[in-house]
Amino acid sequence: MVRSKYLEKEFSESDFDVLSEYKVSEFLVEIGFGFLDGGKGCSIVHKGRTVGQLDAIFICDDDYIILVEVTDQEEKCFAKAEDFFLKWSKKEYLEAVLEKYPQIPKTLRVKRLFVDLKYDDIYWKKSKEIDDKGVLENDDNYILNKGSLDELMYYKKILGEFARFNLLKAMKMKKIKEKNSTEPALKIRNRYGHVFYVASLSPEFLLKNAYVHRRSAFEDEIGGYQRFLEESKIKDIWKYVENSNHHHLFPNAIILKSDVALSRYTLKLKESENIQENDPVVPVKIRVPESYLSFKIIDGQHRVCGFAKLKVEQREGNRLPVVIFDNLSDEDEMQMFIDINSTQKTVDPNLVCVLLIGMSISRKNRLFAKKIASKIILYLNMNNDSVLKNQIYTHKTVGIKRTRETPTIIGLVTALKSDPQFRKLINDNGEEDNKIIEFSKGLSSDLATLKYICEKDFEDFYKSNAGFGVFLKLRQFYKDNQSDLERSFGKFIEALYSKKETLLPTKIDSYGSTASKRIYESCFLPLVQKKIEENQ
Repeated sequence: MVRSKYLEKEFSESDFDVLSEYKVSEFLVEIGFGFLDGGKGCSIVHKGRTVGQLDAIFICDDDYIILVEVTDQEEKCFAKAEDFFLKWSKKEYLEAVLEKYPQIPKTLRVKRLFVDLKYDDIYWKKSKEIDDKGVLENDDNYILNKGSLDELMYYKKILGEFARFNLLKAMKMKKIKEKNSTEPALKIRNRYGHVFYVASLSPEFLLKNAYVHRRSAFEDEIGGYQRFLEESKIKDIWKYVENSNHHHLFPNAIILKSDVALSRYTLKLKESENIQENDPVVPVKIRVPESYLSFKIIDGQHRVCGFAKLKVEQREGNRLPVVIFDNLSDEDEMQMFIDINSTQKTVDPNLVCVLLIGMSISRKNRLFAKKIASKIILYLNMNNDSVLKNQIYTHKTVGIKRTRETPTIIGLVTALKSDPQFRKLINDNGEEDNKIIEFSKGLSSDLATLKYICEKDFEDFYKSNAGFGVFLKLRQFYKDNQSDLERSFGKFIEALYSKKETLLPTKIDSYGSTASKRIYESCFLPLVQKKIEENQ
């Protein structure tokens, strides 16, 4: 059901001529547009005669009235759009709309939205060539084509009702009565005379008033430079914020650009301070405009969007550090985006494993298993009785050299996390140190068995990420079948020797991430099959 709070009436699918009209109306309501009227009863009368029927009418924040037409037909699509835009641009028709609904303010601006469920952006770009009446160039007309609608639905999935602001931006909508809030900031002037402001803003404010210029169905071909929103990144940030142990810290700033100069006045922290306007750092208060298009996000879109599905108090109660430029050219803006995103260096995943060991992480956290696995692998690297003592690369330090064959803590942790015996340890015992040490000792003992029976050519077989993965698979198989571990390893080494040329330690990791699986299947599974055949 779609409810109109203005008419105090509910609409069902049967109230609309076709299902597509109802579905589009339902979707627009879900992302926060106010439904006014629609369907079979949405006829507009002017001077006693019916002049036309709209598929739906929406209200946006008491600023705009949006007239909607939906089509799912292929024939003469551009002609239908042209007719819709021209008809509902006429003054007398717009007056008739406002007369029919006396409960809405007469000051609302009008936008026309043509929803095309058949064609994508390519069709409409070509249509501009035959648009001799300029209906597609009019800022009050907007085509929501199939590609744009699919993208908007994707945004709705990950942003909820905040996906609406993507459409508001595309339709070039602005607040009629623009509000201003005042925020404390530092005005910083660098040696070249460039000025920017350092402040903090709430995620709620940024979600409503900042926009991103993406290369997408919503944007023009030229000018959009931001990457498509990645759902996995949004979820990671959402989970990070949800975890109260992190206190919602985001030390790196969101980079913003304001298209208008920010009015400001100097803020004296002490009356005795002699603050000059041209000082390198000046405390100020800036008046921040509250509108749909107040700021453009140059860097940090995923951090901002990560708050979209949180509770409103979490969005309003948090503050994100921001750096605001109000005198930046489009070229400098894109150059800044390129510089930020092409020079960043990710944290070594091996170092992450080491750092996790010293962190307090709850069992519900997705990193918990990784922390315990890191603890176990580090034990293998440090314990005097371990055959892997000082053999595992943990992180880059002076004097430690890493070769292609060197086992890494992240490689061994990844293999261990898939091990059924390790998963049982996690599920049964959590973070009990005595159980973790007991498990680590058992692992070390079994590795020693493998080393003992390895022939010379393969004495370092287990000293590789892939070799360790194979070791875990063999260990689990013979635990399940209650076989003799030493004899089993010996049989496997025999099979390895027959493939000596392709499976030497120097070549094992050339198989990539599937190395342990491929080695296991090519060397070990044939032995199992042979044993089954012998017993039959």
